[in-house]
Amino acid sequence: MRILPLLLFLILTLASFTWAESTVNCHCFQDRAYDPQRAYAADPYFLATTQNALLANLFGLSKKDVVRAKMGGASGDSLWVGHYLAKKSGKTLDEIKPLFSTGEGWGSVVKQLNIDPEQLGPLFVTALNDKQKLATIVVDEQLTENLDVEKLQLQQLRGQGADNQQTVIAVFLGHLSNPEPVELFSQVEDGQSSWGNLLAEQGLFNGSEIEEKWRQILSKNK
Repeated sequence: MRILPLLLFLILTLASFTWAESTVNCHCFQDRAYDPQRAYAADPYFLATTQNALLANLFGLSKKDVVRAKMGGASGDSLWVGHYLAKKSGKTLDEIKPLFSTGEGWGSVVKQLNIDPEQLGPLFVTALNDKQKLATIVVDEQLTENLDVEKLQLQQLRGQGADNQQTVIAVFLGHLSNPEPVELFSQVEDGQSSWGNLLAEQGLFNGSEIEEKWRQILSKNK
């Protein structure tokens, strides 16, 4: 008789898993400040907070909203795609989440929202069954449209293996210093520097300063 409760638990778990993707998303970073003696210790925090701040600024959220969503289990990929579709459809993310949580994927969400495929572009439409690729497309599109980042720069970063967080922070720092984003990425990957060190060189030491700098950058590009 214990089998039925177990099956019910598994069904409910899988139903919610499609949106959350991972519940290990606590954002409980122990290191949140750059320490020259432990140059790489705070890099996970800086990567997360730089992306969170951009996501919040682009979609009219507070960074706390983004962090709260991740604490609830939402992945960065789901938040990028979800807010993108919410903006395109005129809906809120809360209205979209139940559609995605059915487990049918983003293709089903787009269909239910009646979004014109031309609004989304061919790259997005052809990648509807690849959640990770969809998020990459959204991030790159946002960086191109809102920050005038050249597509070649993004291609170079992606070609070097930069994920969304690394791409965002490299572009962010590229707006504040002379090196190209891909050069900054290579410096960190090659062990020549850390993201925390590169941020500290620009006078940025915490999440609040990064968020404010994003506001300044984006306001100049409107």
